Amino acid sequence: MPKHNLITISQALRSYTPSFGSDKELKVITSSLSTNTGEKAKTALTGSPPFAELVFHSIAICIIILITYLNITNRFWQEVQESGPVSDNGFHFTQSSELHGLQFAAKLHELFMQASLSAMVLYYAHRLLVGTKGVPFGLIDFPYNSNSLGMLRHWRFWQTGFFSTQYLSFATLLLVVCILSVIVGPSSAILVIPSPGWWHNRNPFNGQNMTTYFLANTTDIWPSTFTLSAFDPAFVSASLCEGVPTDPIIGCPLQGFPEIISWFLGYALGSQSDNFTVSEVISNAYRSVSSTVQNASYAYQMNNLSATTSYTTSLTDRMVLSLGTFWNYVQRSNVGSIGEVSKPRLRVKSDIDTYQPLVHVACQSYLYDGTQTNITFLPSINAWNAGSYIDEPWLLDGQSEILDNLPSITPRFSFYKDTRVNSSTSLLTLAIIPVLSSNSTDHAVQGSDILSCSIDARWAANEITYQPKDFGSILTNLTDPSIFENVNESSPQFTINEYGISNRPIDLELDWAGLLNYNWTGDTANDYEYNGYIPATTMTGLLFIPLVNASVGTNISTFQISNDTSMDYYKTIESTIATLLGIVITDAISRTSSCAPVPYLDINQTYNSLLDLTDLTSAPTTQYATELNKPGDFILSYDVERYGYGYGLNSSTSKAALTALLFYSVMVILHVCYVVMLGLRGRYQRTTAWGDIHGLVALAKNSAPTDSLYGTSAGVDEKKTWALKVRVREVGCEQLDLVFDDDPRLYGGSIRVGKKYR
Repeated sequence: MPKHNLITISQALRSYTPSFGSDKELKVITSSLSTNTGEKAKTALTGSPPFAELVFHSIAICIIILITYLNITNRFWQEVQESGPVSDNGFHFTQSSELHGLQFAAKLHELFMQASLSAMVLYYAHRLLVGTKGVPFGLIDFPYNSNSLGMLRHWRFWQTGFFSTQYLSFATLLLVVCILSVIVGPSSAILVIPSPGWWHNRNPFNGQNMTTYFLANTTDIWPSTFTLSAFDPAFVSASLCEGVPTDPIIGCPLQGFPEIISWFLGYALGSQSDNFTVSEVISNAYRSVSSTVQNASYAYQMNNLSATTSYTTSLTDRMVLSLGTFWNYVQRSNVGSIGEVSKPRLRVKSDIDTYQPLVHVACQSYLYDGTQTNITFLPSINAWNAGSYIDEPWLLDGQSEILDNLPSITPRFSFYKDTRVNSSTSLLTLAIIPVLSSNSTDHAVQGSDILSCSIDARWAANEITYQPKDFGSILTNLTDPSIFENVNESSPQFTINEYGISNRPIDLELDWAGLLNYNWTGDTANDYEYNGYIPATTMTGLLFIPLVNASVGTNISTFQISNDTSMDYYKTIESTIATLLGIVITDAISRTSSCAPVPYLDINQTYNSLLDLTDLTSAPTTQYATELNKPGDFILSYDVERYGYGYGLNSSTSKAALTALLFYSVMVILHVCYVVMLGLRGRYQRTTAWGDIHGLVALAKNSAPTDSLYGTSAGVDEKKTWALKVRVREVGCEQLDLVFDDDPRLYGGSIRVGKKYR
């Protein structure tokens, strides 16, 4: 055996340096001065399997496998309960207490993962400590607090771990384990505790085919041209739409006129916003007509002209009818298990293309100055910036009849059409609004504000959802048109692609538009006013609503909106007219497009027993069996969702949490495979000592002092001190020492497997 010196036996021998002698002599000295503490000799190194460590690994991984399966398969847990017990098996558990229980389970899972990571990093730290490489003095304590980010603030961690290639892999392991220790707990909580939201309802119709069929293709339901010839005589004739607007016909453009009047009255008085809901008369389902005005600071400049713009959109009546009547049938017939769901939601399947109108209106105005000049209509090219369109304004002759005898005390209105090839507009309108003006002597006089508006209507792809038990309104991803407010500031083509907007404007013909401006007086000689002051058409009637007598005792009328004082008066008029036109045109398109075949439900999946969803009294029929489901015909099918708690990767947070847990799992599995491989080769060894910092302190206290640590009793500053290699070596027959670089025992006296040390 080699000879040793610098062995500290007790505090009394700290300064004593024994002469070189045999191991036998050293043992005699040690025995004579040792104190009986009751501590028995212990094994420091063993080759037995790490059963406790494997238990931690196994439990943690099994839980991760379970919650990964639940979240990947989007499992529904239970509906949201307001109060009361969820189950009663001798115990009363509220939903809140069950959620708290899952939170406790997530915390236990975190503790298992923390123990697993700690065991893993200590294994490799001890392997270095008893091996030939040793551990840098600056890293020796970090395996014991690797679950704290505080270790990262120590410069010695980076200095001794990452500035030396010899220990780079060990320092990287410490860094990864430190980060994982912090994030695996929250990650487990995110995935173990179910989240509230909408979850897929599996087999809601008990295997029944609930597909809705139409005897029409997509072009029939969402046409690119609106004209009188497009009306389906079997559904409604154009002549029927030329009636009194207070008695509207389903499918007519002006069917929503009474509702628009009601909304505009409230809007003019300041009690209504720029959107309202419309009830479909057969299904009683609702759709929203929503509009937004471009920020007042935005102006499209051309020839020193600016415009106020609006975007308006709404679901078509045809889709509202289809979803509403489908749900009514499901409820009436008690189909499947959907009736048991307290908060269901129908969603049109993502592989089915549906559309809704998106109407862009740009209005500019100028105050009539006594001269009849040509009126400029801006192109709507600014909405989508398609380079193939004509970018020159369309001009209305200044000698047109509508401009005669101005100013006027009643509003005037007319539709126009830009028939040039590649026109960027669907329709043009001219509105003349009575306003209060003044003459050169500042006396109040009647004035007229002339507004030219360009309308660009297009089809936009949507995603339809329907919550029938909540508020009955059918919503889409385009319900809020404010998403298009900054389309001119970003890439217009990107917006077109993002929302599936049609490349060309919808062609709104004048004969169709004429149904919106119906002359109800019968006085065809005057399309603007009746008996000198009564509006003669439906559109001038709408414009008449905000007019008030500006001065008592005078015959001066002016346009006044009570709910907007934030903009210039004439900009307020532009904003109001742009909003009104957007809503009128959007609602008309939504209603007219319903002039398409009704939806049919196939009852027995053989196409020979069809149910007209719009007729509550009819029985299944075979009338259209041979025509149904032809190539190109439009069909509707639905996914059913239910609101409640469930598991799923529905957010970036849950995906990040799963990524963290899977990364942890891969690390643990690789570690276990490495340990198993060493065991199969008979080379597996693990320490049974120094599992905590106290054991390491006891080892250091019983080890011989080293000159390398001279001057460090009050702290360590030098890089070379932190870089000292530290190993555990056998000293004598039963003693282990913590030795440093300057100790001649650094490369000898390896610990033996199964041997006991004091």
